[in-house]
Amino acid sequence: MTALHYAAEANGAELIELLILYGADINAKDINENIPLVYAIKGKARESIEILLLHGADIEAKNNIGATPLFFATIMSSKEIVELLLSHGADVNYQDINNGFTALHYALNHNRTEIIKLLILHGANVNSKNSSGGTPLHFAADNNCKEIIELLLTSGANIDDKSNSGHTALHVAATKGYIEIAETLILHGANVNEKSTNGLTALHIASDKNCQEIVIMLISHGADINEKSLNGWTALHFASQRNYQEIVKLLISNGADINAKNKDGSTAINLAVYKGFKNLVELLISHGASVNEKDFDGITALQAAAYYNNVEITKILISHGANLNEKDKNGKTALHYGSEKNSKEAVEILISNGANINEKDNDGRTVFDYATKNNSQDVLELLNSQAFHIETK
Repeated sequence: MTALHYAAEANGAELIELLILYGADINAKDINENIPLVYAIKGKARESIEILLLHGADIEAKNNIGATPLFFATIMSSKEIVELLLSHGADVNYQDINNGFTALHYALNHNRTEIIKLLILHGANVNSKNSSGGTPLHFAADNNCKEIIELLLTSGANIDDKSNSGHTALHVAATKGYIEIAETLILHGANVNEKSTNGLTALHIASDKNCQEIVIMLISHGADINEKSLNGWTALHFASQRNYQEIVKLLISNGADINAKNKDGSTAINLAVYKGFKNLVELLISHGASVNEKDFDGITALQAAAYYNNVEITKILISHGANLNEKDKNGKTALHYGSEKNSKEAVEILISNGANINEKDNDGRTVFDYATKNNSQDVLELLNSQAFHIETK
C-alpha cells in the first residue's frame, strides 16, 4: 500500500489532495491490485472518492480477481456512492474474471435492494449469466426476494432461463422450499414442466424436498405428475425413497402411476423395500402397488426383503400375494437371496410359507449351495435341521 491508499482508507481528503499535488500515483495498486479509490469506497468516503475521480482515478481498474470499484461499492458502500460511480461512467455490465459476476449479481448476493433497483435503472442486464449460468433471477429466487423477482420480471428477465445445470428460478424455489417465490414465478408464467440437465422438474425437486405446498401448487398449475427424469424417476420415486408418506399420498391421489419404473426397472415399492420403509410398503400396497413387479434384473420386492432380512416387510409382501418362488434373470428366488446373506429369519418365514427349498438357479445351484458358498452359518443350521428335505446340486 502507498500513502495514498492509507489516506483514502482514512478519508483524509486534504491529505489526498496534498499527496496528489506531490505526484502520488493515483492508480497505484496494493498487493491485491486495488487502487486507492477502492479504499475510499470501502470507507464510504464520498469526498475522497470525488477527489480521486476528479484527478483521474481509473473507474474501471481491476484487481487480481477482476473486480472493479463498482463491485466494491455495490457490496460495501451506499446507494449514493454507487450512483456517483455510475454518473462517472462505471460499466454497469462488466463481468469479473473470477466467476462472471456483474455488479447486479453482487448486489443480489448481498441483498442490497436499493442498489439492485439503481443498477437496473442504469441499464444493468437482467439476463446476464455468471460462469455457472446463474442469472439475477436465479439469485433473487435463491435469496427468497419476491420484490426483486417482480422487479426483474417487469424489467425483462427471462423467467425460464437455465443455469449450466439446467435449473430455472422455479427449480431454485422448489429446492429451497420457498412457496411464495414459486407461486410468484408460476403466476408470471414459469414453465412448471421445464427440465434440468438431469431431467428434473420442479415437481421432482419439491417431492424430494418434502415441500407439500409447492407440490400441490405445481400440480394445480399443470405439472406432469408422471414425468420422468433422465434416470427414469417420477415424483413418486423421489418421495418414496425419502419415505415422505404425505407426499406419496398426495401424488397417488392426483394420478401418479404407482407401478412406474425407473431406468433400473424399480418401482416405488422396490425403493421402499430397499430402504426398509415398512409403513410405506403397506401404504403403497393399499393403493394398488404390485408386489410382484420385477426390476430389469428380474428382482422382486420379496427377493430384496429376503436379501436384507427385513422380516416385517417379508411378512407383509407374502400376506399380499408375493410369489414365493419367483426367479430373477439368473434364476434366483427369494430363498437364494436370503441364504446368500445369512438372513435366517427371512429364510425361515419363506420356508414356513411354502417356498421351494429345492429350487435351483440358472446354473443349477440350490439354496444350500448359496449358504455354503457365503458361509451363512445361521441359514445352514436351519437348512440342515431335520425339518427340511434338501436336494443339493
